[in-house]
Amino acid sequence: MEFMENITKISRFFLFGAFLFFIFWLGGYMARHLFLFQMFEPEDLSLTTFYATQNIIPVFYSFSSLISFNAISFLAFFIFFSLFLLTSKVNLKREGWLLIITLIVYLTAPMEIFLITFDLKLLQKILSSTFTHSEILTLVKQRITMLGSFPLAEIFAYIFIIFLMLFRPFRMKQNEN
Repeated sequence: MEFMENITKISRFFLFGAFLFFIFWLGGYMARHLFLFQMFEPEDLSLTTFYATQNIIPVFYSFSSLISFNAISFLAFFIFFSLFLLTSKVNLKREGWLLIITLIVYLTAPMEIFLITFDLKLLQKILSSTFTHSEILTLVKQRITMLGSFPLAEIFAYIFIIFLMLFRPFRMKQNEN
């Protein structure tokens, strides 16, 4: 019994949407963190000399597009993935790789949604144009230090999801119970 044989077209659509937004979100998430970590010195989270000598406000405006892109793509991924699970009626006991993916997604989602709400507050500050650069820098530093290394662990967990999707380990054979 092959995995894709038993799911409906609507489930395939939801799976495609989940995969598409997953790739968008993961790419944007990695780009955002690379962008953020290049702005600060690793020891004390002070601005690097490149950013300290320039007007930082345009940098925040460019950062705002990454924030909104990640928020939209993660929420769309989460919704499409949940709808796929509801409509496909896949036996997670038989498809162990999908069970692991589901656990990773649903266990990391609350923390990611918490970070998204924090990012949306930051986005609101940036787009209101009533901010000082020190105020935004403080919020960005808070966001970096808030959950410690969770974003890095999340990136590795979601890269592991790609491995699980490609190789589909932990599958139960048809004749096993």
